[in-house]
Amino acid sequence: GTNDLEFGVAHAQTVRNVCLILDRVSAAAPDTRVVVHAVLPRRDRYHPLVAPLNAALARVCGERDLEFLDLTVHFADADGMFDTTMTDDGLHPNG
Repeated sequence: GTNDLEFGVAHAQTVRNVCLILDRVSAAAPDTRVVVHAVLPRRDRYHPLVAPLNAALARVCGERDLEFLDLTVHFADADGMFDTTMTDDGLHPNG
């Protein structure tokens, strides 16, 4: 997800790729509980692309009856960007 944003991959292609992964997991281990996590906020020019991608991923999860875990609010500052107290580089959470 977040790497796809950086490399200019269209949201539709990212969603198709996620669907392929979900299909493979389902085929290999049909009883596996799958949770798809939202793409975290960013602090760069790709930040505006995160919410639409997350909306598309949430739709796919709804269609497939999968859990979509969106913790972005816990990582975001008042402007919705990645909170600087939680990241050193604006992309990866601190450990």
